Amino acid sequence: MHKGEQGIYPQYHDVFDVNVFGFFNVLNQLLARQEGGNVLALVSDSSHTPMRGSMAYCTSKAALHQAVRVAARELSPEWRVNGVSPSIVAGTRMTKFVDETVPGFRGWDPEKAAEYEKSMVPIGRRATKLEVARVMLDVLMGPAFMTGSIVEMTGGK
Repeated sequence: MHKGEQGIYPQYHDVFDVNVFGFFNVLNQLLARQEGGNVLALVSDSSHTPMRGSMAYCTSKAALHQAVRVAARELSPEWRVNGVSPSIVAGTRMTKFVDETVPGFRGWDPEKAAEYEKSMVPIGRRATKLEVARVMLDVLMGPAFMTGSIVEMTGGK
């Protein structure tokens, strides 16, 4: 747990501002300017996979997951609203956070933590940013019938 002057979870406001309220703000701006379109949110497998030290992140992504699904129902047929939900992606700030904190939770060195993570993902590695971007483009360009979907990218996890 992360204890600070503001309590055990001091960062939750910032995390919810970005992951949940950011989605609402963008959606509101789009709705005010257009009569239809396509919205895509970057969710996370953390929306349904609890991670130690990440309560604010995981719960904000769970809220975003549900917001995508509800928005799709409310805004159809004029709008398509979908999400892409990757697991850990190489070379991101979130990955850096995981690499720096997870070994400490378990009393492992970074190499042991990396081996464990790799063993949990059948494909044997982290997603790349390019792979996530390609799936996001596919979802945006996908069939008009596709709305309210969250496409998972977990490497078989």
